[in-house]
Amino acid sequence: MTALPGRAGRRARSASPLLDTTQVRWLGALIVCAQLPQAPHLPLWIAAFGLLLVGLRFALLRRDRLRPDTPPARIPSWTLVLFAVASALAVRSSFGYLLGRDPSVAFLFILVGIKFLETRTVRDGTLLVALASFLLVTPFFRSQSPFAAFAALPALLVLGATLDALARAHPGPPPCAARSRRSGGPAC
Repeated sequence: MTALPGRAGRRARSASPLLDTTQVRWLGALIVCAQLPQAPHLPLWIAAFGLLLVGLRFALLRRDRLRPDTPPARIPSWTLVLFAVASALAVRSSFGYLLGRDPSVAFLFILVGIKFLETRTVRDGTLLVALASFLLVTPFFRSQSPFAAFAALPALLVLGATLDALARAHPGPPPCAARSRRSGGPAC
């Protein structure tokens, strides 16, 4: 009879590789492309705050590139929890309630940005792709017009490229044009 693996065995198997800079950039591009079609339907402060969170992660990425000898910049987890709680209270204050189509979409808009700030591993990146995909569908709650589909098309193309970047972890990612061709061909 074999012994069950201990905690260390489970932890070692569940470890996910860290995201590289290219993968983080593709995830950020996906989030921005998923947020932009929804932004006009949200209060200005929610749209600005959600996009600002993505911009903050890009600024931290730039800081890491400029200072390679320092450890990567991270925002503490307790700060992200405060962001989420404050965002929930602010969304409730803005809409008057928290459960419903509009406040839930607004809260998701912000939470995707918060998740992007804390994303470190490929597994986190995959979860972020799923959240961004759901955010990409939310403009269709209001209108299923051809314009709404056209507005979602760039995010759909970036979605394929992001999945390609996550699947090809670390050993020399292909150039941007090749990744876009591989992901965009089947979508079109």
